[in-house]
Amino acid sequence: MDGKTLWEDVTYDDHGAAMTVRLDGRATHAMAGIAFRDRRRDNAAELAGRARLVYGWQDVQDSPCEVAAEVRTILVREGWDPAGARTTTCSRCGERQNGPGGREW
Repeated sequence: MDGKTLWEDVTYDDHGAAMTVRLDGRATHAMAGIAFRDRRRDNAAELAGRARLVYGWQDVQDSPCEVAAEVRTILVREGWDPAGARTTTCSRCGERQNGPGGREW
């Protein structure tokens, strides 16, 4: 995008879901050029039919179970089959969830 290589934080293509999860930080996104570039990247993903979720540090720090539940919801919607995935228990809330490829949430 804009002549630069952009790296995605997590993709789930190997698990049967065209999905990207990005972790955005306030430091770089305070700059207008970065924010506009990321919006264009999100729009390009949508136009390509690719699901994506974007979280900040505080989302992951304060609400990891909610983040994991949202990721799981989109993975299932995009075709991931949780059957056979390892079930894990969140050390924070005690909730049990299946993770793709045995990933722990």
